[in-house]
Amino acid sequence: MTIYLCSARGSLPGGEVFQFSLHINDSGASTITDVLDGWASALDTLWSGDGVTVDGISLHYTPLVSFQTLRVSSLDAGTGRQTDAVEQAYVHAGTHASGVCLPQEVSIAVSTRGASVNRRNRGRFFLPPPAADVADNNGLVAATPLGDIADCAQAFLNVLIVSSLTPVLYHRDLLTSTTIVTVDVGNVFDAQRRRRNKLVETRQSRPVPTP
Repeated sequence: MTIYLCSARGSLPGGEVFQFSLHINDSGASTITDVLDGWASALDTLWSGDGVTVDGISLHYTPLVSFQTLRVSSLDAGTGRQTDAVEQAYVHAGTHASGVCLPQEVSIAVSTRGASVNRRNRGRFFLPPPAADVADNNGLVAATPLGDIADCAQAFLNVLIVSSLTPVLYHRDLLTSTTIVTVDVGNVFDAQRRRRNKLVETRQSRPVPTP
């Protein structure tokens, strides 16, 4: 058994980046390159659909949001430290016709859960900011994109499982893992402030008269 950390990195409008990751338990004899191939196939389904049951979430993202790189790292079973890593370019952009993107720090979180209900068996990863029209009049994620994202997240994990790559919640302190059995998406937008680290702000100043 080998635990792998699989991550995806991409670009956002204004020069910022996004990244999300998922741990994989490979109980077979796959090489790290095989895991990278499986990770890429799963992301193909998440982003572009499978041509049958889901259309992919790219239709809720503008062309200014784009994946750039995939990375897979193998972790030592005794220490949890990286033992090997591979990367590949992965250029896939959003397909939404509108160019209006929500701010860089806005995200939709995909929650992952194990069979037990304790806090240790909960995880999540953050998707990049979607197109502005995914929000309803109350400032929440509208029902249609919410359902699309949940369906695609399920299909994404299913592709990994079919490839004998089990999505897990990895416990770094215990060096153990819990199999993910449920995925869900909430209709409240999340925020990741680190996505503004490199964004240069343009300000407008106005003088205030002195009394």
